[in-house]
Amino acid sequence: MRWISVWDRFSRNRVAVAGLVVLLVIVATSVAAPLLTSAHPTRSGTVRMSPPTTAHPFGTDDLGRDTLAGVLYGGRTSLLVGLISGAVSAVLGVTIGGIAGYHRGLLDDVLMKITEIFMILPRFFVAILLVAVLGPSIWTVAFAIAILGWPSTARIARAGVLVLKEREFVLASRALGQSDAWILAKGILPNVMPMVTVNTALLISQAIISESGLSFLGLGDPAAVSYGILLFNAQSFMHLGLWWMSVFPGLALFLMVLGLNLAADGLNDALDPRQRPVVARRGKRRRGVAANRVDAGPGRDEPAPVLRR
Repeated sequence: MRWISVWDRFSRNRVAVAGLVVLLVIVATSVAAPLLTSAHPTRSGTVRMSPPTTAHPFGTDDLGRDTLAGVLYGGRTSLLVGLISGAVSAVLGVTIGGIAGYHRGLLDDVLMKITEIFMILPRFFVAILLVAVLGPSIWTVAFAIAILGWPSTARIARAGVLVLKEREFVLASRALGQSDAWILAKGILPNVMPMVTVNTALLISQAIISESGLSFLGLGDPAAVSYGILLFNAQSFMHLGLWWMSVFPGLALFLMVLGLNLAADGLNDALDPRQRPVVARRGKRRRGVAANRVDAGPGRDEPAPVLRR
């Protein structure tokens, strides 16, 4: 897969590019939070329940904590949980799906039955139970989300392996005496990774929403600031008209998930191998029709009507 051509197709999708820009802005501001504000999200101040001002662009909460600092540092927590859970889900899903699709038989049946069991579980409810048992922290939240998110990746990886395992390059590798592990790791899985990459991006957005939901219920890391904790703290003061405590964290969460989904959709379209040959065939067909029209003249010396102006 030539990533330069993938980026060329991706850049033509304006919606996907807009989503990527929004996502990069949120990531950059979250990473550079100490440079953008001198306030700390857990440090109380003297100015309490202040609406947005020049000193506090996003206002302050009931303890005088700066909401802008909470949003910037909260983005760090959400991104960290999303990336960890997405990476773990991708590794588990590719490993299980690749082994099941390549070996088939009894091993495939057992692994797919386990995958189906995980798929029918109420994920958010099970995540609540896991976090409650293991204790609320960033790592347990990420683990709980990842252990429930890998089945979709496993099914995608298995489907890709089933299609590719009988291709000529795989048969040639077997004829050369390559081991099954080498063929699967070096020959088949790299061709499955584009589909897995798109699904992983969607899993990251789902993980961010799940982490915010768990934090909103009080099951997030008490030592870390996240969008869910900010929204949880804001709900007690909505009747007082402190709209900024909920609007800005909610808007940041919405934009982060929206940017991820738009970028993932655009990446899916850019990586879709079925679009390129279709466009090429249509172009050849249209040029061929035009050429036939020009060549199929009426048999006279005058030019064909399609060439007249």
